Amino acid sequence: LMLRSLVDTNYPGPLIIYIMKHPAEGASDLLERVSHALRAHTSMNATILDIEIWNPMDMYCFKPTVINDFMTYASLDGSLPDVLMWADTSTQFNSNPVSWATRMVKNGIDFVIGKGVLELARATHTATFDYLGKNASNFRRQELRSGHFLVNLKRNKAEPGILRPWIQCGTRACQACMAPPGSVKWPLKSPNLHRQDQSVLGVLTYDFIDKKKGTVAIANNAVFPKRDKSENGRRYFDVSVLRGRRAKSDECLWNVSMCD
Repeated sequence: LMLRSLVDTNYPGPLIIYIMKHPAEGASDLLERVSHALRAHTSMNATILDIEIWNPMDMYCFKPTVINDFMTYASLDGSLPDVLMWADTSTQFNSNPVSWATRMVKNGIDFVIGKGVLELARATHTATFDYLGKNASNFRRQELRSGHFLVNLKRNKAEPGILRPWIQCGTRACQACMAPPGSVKWPLKSPNLHRQDQSVLGVLTYDFIDKKKGTVAIANNAVFPKRDKSENGRRYFDVSVLRGRRAKSDECLWNVSMCD
């Protein structure tokens, strides 16, 4: 459904799809199904990659790992974009992301991230705050951020201020920083509640805002610091988040009625 919504906005690409799997799983059936659906429905410039995860805990550090790989190879071959976007499969696009990236660059927005619902301090493990050298009490009135975001690489502020520390947290110290032992995603009332990459991203984003390192837009909400009364986050990231649906057929990738 994420792919269908992206195609519906007439996004031309480039797009890289990462499919996580355990080495014992062999060839990915999902990879073939997604490839088939893309060929059948669009001519978008898309690449699909299988990524093997050996340690079950490393699955929580999947995003920074693949983004680090992309950044490394794109830097080497000169294909690094002005704006980098990550979106989870639960994301449904309401408009073409090219327009968001264009506005980001034009208006000097460094980082755009989705709006969450949980309190950041309650949804972040104490070990993560300790590793990052932050005090949890400073984040009690802040919201957890979502897993989808855009980074303005052209301005070179959010990349060293948010993205790079986030990548290092996930690739150099996965279980010490991003996925501490004992942390759980459910139930919501657990004292060890933690949202891994989203928790770390939230802490780093608010630190970036608090220290006035650059400009951040919260999707479907506000821009910090506020510079124009008409400026809001929807201008830079307009999505819906789908929950509770699983693809059961090739048709489900494009027809929501087939997913129930």
